[in-house]
This record gives sequence, C-alpha cells and structure tokens, in this order.
Amino acid sequence: MKIFRKKKKDGLRKGAITVFLTVILVPCLVFASVFTDLSRVELAKARAVSAADLSLNTILAHYDPELKEFYGMMSSVQSPEEFMKRAEKYFVGMLKQSGVDDAQSALFIDAVRNLINGEQGKTSNFLKMSFEEEPTISAAENGKLTNPVLIEDQIVEFMKYRGIPVIVQKLLERFKVFGNQTNEVKKAEEYEPTANAKQEYAKAAGELMEAIFNTYFVLFKYQQVVQDYENFFGISGNELASHFESLESDVKKIWNDYKKANELAILRYIAADDIKELKFRPNTKLDMKADEEKEVKDSIASEEEGKYYLTQDIYDDLIREFDEAYQKVTQTAQQIRDKMRPINEQLPSDSDVNEVIYAIEVQRALQVGGKTLDEDLETQVKDLVEATKKMEVIQDFTVQEGETLPSDWKTQAKKRRKNGKQFLRTLTDGNDEYQTLTSRYMNLVGGRDTVNKVKNRLYTFTSEYMGADVTLDVFTHEISERYSKEIANLTTMIDYLTVVINGGDITIDGKYKNLKELQKLRELVEKYVNTKNDWSNKAHGIPNNEHGQKDVQEIEGIADKEKNDPKSPEAQIAALEKSITIEALNELKQRLQNTRSLLENAKNALEKQTFGDIKLADVSTGEMLISTTKSYVSNDIKKITMSISSGKEYANPYNDQLVKPSEGELYKKKDISRKVNGNDPNLDNVNPTDHIPPLYAALKKHFGDPSATEQKVDQYKKQNDEFTKQGDEKKKSALRYDSYLVDPGTGTLPAVGSSGGMLSQLKELAELIGKVANGDITEVAADARDKLFVIEYIMDMFSHATYSNEAWYKREEKANGSLLHADNWDALKDKYSSAFKELNLFEYTDNVSLTNQLISNEKNALYLAEVEYCLYGKATLKENLEASFGDIFKIRFASNTLSGFINFWRITDKANGTAIAIETISDAIQAATMGIIPAPLTKAILILALATIESAN
Repeated sequence: MKIFRKKKKDGLRKGAITVFLTVILVPCLVFASVFTDLSRVELAKARAVSAADLSLNTILAHYDPELKEFYGMMSSVQSPEEFMKRAEKYFVGMLKQSGVDDAQSALFIDAVRNLINGEQGKTSNFLKMSFEEEPTISAAENGKLTNPVLIEDQIVEFMKYRGIPVIVQKLLERFKVFGNQTNEVKKAEEYEPTANAKQEYAKAAGELMEAIFNTYFVLFKYQQVVQDYENFFGISGNELASHFESLESDVKKIWNDYKKANELAILRYIAADDIKELKFRPNTKLDMKADEEKEVKDSIASEEEGKYYLTQDIYDDLIREFDEAYQKVTQTAQQIRDKMRPINEQLPSDSDVNEVIYAIEVQRALQVGGKTLDEDLETQVKDLVEATKKMEVIQDFTVQEGETLPSDWKTQAKKRRKNGKQFLRTLTDGNDEYQTLTSRYMNLVGGRDTVNKVKNRLYTFTSEYMGADVTLDVFTHEISERYSKEIANLTTMIDYLTVVINGGDITIDGKYKNLKELQKLRELVEKYVNTKNDWSNKAHGIPNNEHGQKDVQEIEGIADKEKNDPKSPEAQIAALEKSITIEALNELKQRLQNTRSLLENAKNALEKQTFGDIKLADVSTGEMLISTTKSYVSNDIKKITMSISSGKEYANPYNDQLVKPSEGELYKKKDISRKVNGNDPNLDNVNPTDHIPPLYAALKKHFGDPSATEQKVDQYKKQNDEFTKQGDEKKKSALRYDSYLVDPGTGTLPAVGSSGGMLSQLKELAELIGKVANGDITEVAADARDKLFVIEYIMDMFSHATYSNEAWYKREEKANGSLLHADNWDALKDKYSSAFKELNLFEYTDNVSLTNQLISNEKNALYLAEVEYCLYGKATLKENLEASFGDIFKIRFASNTLSGFINFWRITDKANGTAIAIETISDAIQAATMGIIPAPLTKAILILALATIESAN
C-alpha cells in the first residue's frame, strides 16, 4: 500500500487515505457483503431442500400398515390431493425447525403451490425461485400394485429376508423329486413323441379307411338306384345307357299324347259337368190284369154287392181328368219337337258328331223352370195312362138309380180311351216327328253311352307312347308315375355322384355319411403314409428305449403282413392305399362328372315338361288334367260345337298354351361314351371289358356288398363313440368343482387378463425346477430363483380351493384319526372347522401366512379362491375353480395317455387284463368291419377313453 503514499521532504509518505478508501476498501467491503448475502441465500436453499426432503420422507412413511402387516407390501393409499395437503404441513414444520419464520415459509409455500399448479411464481426478498417447466402432481406411472413388475419386485425383496427359512426345505424336496427321476419316467418322457406319432398314425388309418368306405358305400347305393332304374324300364344287361339313347323318342311321344289328351278334355269334358241322359220313352202300358183292373175301379167308386155304380159327378170328373191330362201331354210333346227340330237339323254326319255337345245342346234347349221337359212328359204320361184306364173300366159300371147320364156316355168314354191309346203309342212307336227327333237323340247319346262315359271319364284317345287307346286317368297315372320315378332316380343319382365328387354330408336309408372330396382321398393316403413313416422314424430314433423298440417290432410286423399275408387287414389296407393314385382318382372323377352331366341334362328336360304350370310328374289324375284345361279354355259349347273336326280346330291353339315346352326345347339325345372316363351311367357295365373304372373295381373287390359290413361299421363306430362319450361325460364331472368341498368367501374382484403377467409364471414351475435341478443355471438361475420366490409366496400367502381340506387331512393324519377318506369330509370339516379359525403357531402353521397372519374365511374375502384368481384372473369363484380343475385334468390326462400307450397298446404281460381286452376288441372290430375301423384306431380310442376316465376320477 506504500505505493499509494506521497513522500515528504523529510522522506516520509503522507496523504493518500481517501483514495485508498475509495478505490480499494469500499469495493472490498461491498464484495464481502455480497458474499455474506450469497451465503445466506445458499443457506436458505439448503434449509429449503432439507425441509423438502424431510417432509417427503415423512409422506412416504404413510404406507398402508395392514398391507405391510398381512402381505409384506409397501404401498401408499393416499390420493394426490391428500399428498399435497400432508406435504404442505410437513414442509412448513421443517422450515420452522430451521429458523424460517412464518412469513418466509408462507412465501415458499405460495411459490411452490402456484408453480406446481402452473401459475407464475412470486419472488421473495432473499430468494428468487423459478422453474424451466411447469410441473403437475400425479400418480407415478407404473407405480401401482396392479403393475406385475412392481408387485413381483416387492415379493422377491420380501422373500429374500422373510421367506427363505420357510421355503428352503420345500424347494430342496422339489429339487430332489425332479433331480432323481426314475429311469422308467425318463424312458416314458423319451417315448412320448413316438406315442403321439403312433396315435396320429392310428387316427390317420381310421380316417383313411372311413373315407374310402364312405365313398364306396355311396357308389354302391348309386348302383342300386341304377339297377332300380333299369328294372323300372325293363332294361337288362346293365344297359341303362340305352335308355338315354331312346329317351328323346319317348319324350316326343308323350308330348304329342298330352296334346291329344288336352283335345279330348276340351271335346268331351269341360262343358259337360251337368250332363244327364233325357228320357223320351216313358211307360205307356195300358194292359191290365184282373187285380189291376179292380184297383182302378176301386179308385173311382166303392164296390157294392159285386157292382160299381156310376154317378153324374163321377162321370164328369173322369171326363175332365182325362181331357186335362191329354191336353198337357200333347202340349209337352209338341214343345219337345219344336225345340229339338232345329238342333237335329244342325247335326253333322254321325262320324263327325260330338255326341257330348249334342246332348248338352238338347239338355239346355229343353230346360224349363229348373227341369227338363222330359221330366214333365214322364209325369204327364203317367197321368194320361191312369185317365185312359179309367175310361176303359167305367164301361163295366152301372148307372146309379136316379142318376141321369148322357145317352152316349159310353161312346164318349170309348172315344177318349181310343185317343189316349193312339197318342201314347206315338211316344213309343211309329214314324212321326217325335219319334224321329227323339230316336236320333237316343241313338247318339244313349247308344254311345255318352253320359256314362262323361261321368266316369271313360272316353279314350290313342296314345303313341302307350300304344293303345287309354283314358285320361290311365294316361296321366302312367306318365306321372314314370316322370316321378325317373326324376326321383335322376335326382338321387346326381346327389350321390355330387357328394362323391365334392364331398359333404348325406343320409342314405337313415345312415348318415360324411364324405371327403374324391381327390382328397389321395391326401388322406399321403397323410396315412406320412404318419406311419413318422411313427417309424421316431421309434427308430430311440434305439435304446425299450418302448420304442417294441414299436419298431410292431412296425416291422405290419410291413411283413403287407408283403406276405395278402388276406391280412394290413395287406388289404395297403392294397387299397396303392390303388388310390392320382391317375385313378382323376379317371373316376371324370367318369362321374360326365355321367352327372348326362343325368342332369335328362332331369332338367323332364322337369321342364309341364301341362299348364304343373310338372308332368305332378299331373297324376285325369281329373287334374281336365281341371287344368278348364282353367285355360272356355266351356262355350257354341265354340266347341257338335262337330268333332270343328272342336279340334278350336282346341288346337290351347294345345300350344298348355303343353310345354315347345318341340324344339324337348330332350335331345346325347352321345353315350362307353370308355372308362366316358358317361355311361352304369359303373358295372362290362361292355366293353375295360369300361369299369379301376379304382371303383378295386373298391368293389375289397368291400363287395357293403350292407352287412356297414351295419357292423355303424355298430362298432357307435360302440367306439360310446367309449369316447363315457370319457367325455366323466371329464365334465372333473371340470366341475365339488361345492361341498369348499366354503368360499363372499368377496369379488374384477376379471383381469392373466397371460404374460408375473402371476402366470406359476405355470413354469416344473420347467424351472427341472433346469435348476439339472444344474442348468448359467442364464436362468437368478430368474428361476425370483420366480420360485414368487410362486412360493403365492402358495404360502393365499388360500386355494382345497386349502382347508388339505390342512384338515394333515391334522387328522398326524393324529392317526379315522376320517381320512373322501366319504368322511363332512365329519372332518365339523371336527376341525372351528379350530382352523384359530391362530396356533406352536402346534399348527398350516393356516398361517409367512407374516404369521391367519388365513381364514373371516380374514380373506376370497377365501379358497385366491390362488386360482392369481392364476386365471376370472371374476367368479366358479370360473376360476373350473379353470384350475381343467388344467389339473390336462396334466393328468397327458400323463395317463402316455402311460396307456406304453402299458395297454400291446400285450407284454399275460396278466395285463386291460391290454388283452383292448387287443381282443380292436382285432375283432377290425375283422368284422373289413379293416374299415382299423385295430390301431380302436386301440387309440379305448386308451384315450380310459385315460380320460382315469384323469377325471
């Protein structure tokens, strides 16, 4: 500092203090004060941070104590709002402990709250706070116990210090079990792929044989329809093809015949519904026998002493009666003459006259007052006959004494009697006009039996198709039966061919069949061969496995039979397999397709033929034909006319309207190809000899008439299905939990997905323990340890369906009790249910969690369903239990199936009754069904059924 002082004359420096203070000291003091203030700021920051840390730690200490106590889990149950409220309280308290007054604390709180809420923060005199971003408070992502990773971490940490003493012994036992598997179990596991391959081979053999048989069965039924078709038409020599060559001619003849039939209906029937035969020859008999004469006399007067007396009144009445009768009958006769005369004059020649229309014309002309004149004539003639008889018998009467009659009364009576006789004679005899007119009618109508023919539909026409004169009834019945039968046969044959070609479902004679597509048979053959080879390869691939070697011997035995024993089922199946080539299938398919095309063409043509709008197959009676004609044609007799030739002209246009289709659209003959892949509908036609498709011939050679075999196939298939059904029924009971075994809690939880989460790792227990037990821990040791921790935590901290039952059983077993059978569960439950609700760490720990908490119905809302919920995450007890029992069943079923294929597939021990029974049944069914149900298939079905039943017990 000397450099700032001025020297005096005496050598001393003086007078620079002001400059020093100004230039040096003051800045230093200011700088020092700034450092002091900055230090205070940093101290305030430190206190604020310390206060925040302490308040946060205090907040975090507010975890759920019950969750920690019961399950060892650390988790806060606060909401963000509650968190902020508590944090503010603790933060202010921590600031006060650091000497920050209330006003300054309020500034801090206000700034923090506003900044957290996204508002601009306030500043203080000693500390300016700012945020680069505007934060908000919310729950931490993945920070909930619903996050499997988080809960797994907590479980693992808990198990590291609390679970190890409890579970080490359990893990060691499991390692021991898995690490010391017997040699037999290892062999079985090694053989399992071979057993599965053998099962697939058995299924493939059964599927192939069933498909082949079903295909042949339908073709056989098709041939039966072909034979029925031929028999119906009288065709011999398997020559159904010839029918389709002549079908065009038949169809044309029937088409022509239907026009004739329609013409006949128009001419004879449509206008004649009310036809009746008129009676122009009434009874005019006048001759009387003695008794008849006496009856007439008695009708006039009573006999007195052997005499009849005539009075003036009686005489007058008799004269009046006769005159009235005579007048009426002569007038009626004249009316008949007048009305018939013009009709008869219009009649054509006898050969051309339509007597039906003539009869209707006369009938309508004589219709008066609701009845015809011939009816009046008959009544009036009867009256005249009676009056004439009376004129005759009164000749013998004696005039009553005192009566005065005209002197010529007898002459008048005789005259009237004569007139009556003469008139009545004209009605039955003679050549007058009445006789001429009515005789013409009687000859045409009565002589030709017109009314009877109309009423009973007896008129005929000459049928080209039938080669005879036939009535409409005979004709329609014949054609309807033919078309119905033929179309039905064609439809059935087409359906059979279609299902053989394309596959599908069909029921024949009550027998349901499911066919594979024809060309899919080759795929089934290849599947059969491939599964057989796969079985062989797998069996040969385990040369040191005794089960595999037995399979090798069986496979070699099959091959030997195929080669050296042609009658064996194995050889026959092999022969069928070799016959089903791509070429043979294509050839048969082409034949069936061509045949189907021929049949469809015929069927469509026959169905197209109609009369009116009705298919010929449905026009089954003459009356139906007449009714159809009536619906098209007017019954106007003036148009039909009494001339047959004229009536035909009238009918002709209606033939084209009613008989369909037109001639050009009728069936046309198709060429028949008699090659193997041609279109001959009869597969058995051996003309020429190479006409039968080779594959069909091979199937026919093997199966022959499959009727009896099919019955046995159906019988044994049902039997095998029953085996499977028994297993399935038993399986249903295995998949239903027994409600009486559990006393579940009443709590509910939402359904959650269980796949892929931490809790689903329980299912990996066997695999993980196996790896660890075998020393394979290079990569999976830590992961396996953690997963085992989780699994043991779940099993020791939660209850499951049989939790109580297992504990009660252990307690009874430890006490050497007598209630150790399932039949005694109710008694066992009564014995221990009360004690099981008590915490007893000194004697029993089977109802205590790892945290020494009692597991019971009172403590656990989902008691007896918690582990199942962890595994499956379903909402109800029933769903979780059934899912659990389902998985248990699957594990048991897999083990029992493998055991069945090892122990029951072949007879290795004469004491093995099950294997003997299975072998006997399988071979018998194979023999009875000609290999359609192969022995391997029945064996597989029986073994699987037994495995199912055993697994369900």
